[in-house]
Amino acid sequence: MKRDPYFDNAKAVLIVLVVLGHTLARMVEENQWILTIYLFIFSFHMPAFILVSGYFSRKIKSKKDLWGLIKKILIPYVIFQMIYTFYYQKVFDEPIDFTILTPR
Repeated sequence: MKRDPYFDNAKAVLIVLVVLGHTLARMVEENQWILTIYLFIFSFHMPAFILVSGYFSRKIKSKKDLWGLIKKILIPYVIFQMIYTFYYQKVFDEPIDFTILTPR
């Protein structure tokens, strides 16, 4: 498959916005304009990444494809969610409140 410069440039701009957003995160309390820029960037950059990534994703044609996706994404997510929950409980003395829908 040939590379499409449009999507390469879109991903590059989104990566720069992620870096800029994380840089601005430390300064949001200093200035209202910085907070506005920060909120603007974080309001769309992840949905844009999902949209661009979804464009290149494979279609699920069989149960084997679905199971492969579950093994690659869902199982590691659940494992790391449990690890993070116990980590926060031990290190920060937070009560264990394990939930799949609220990531740590």
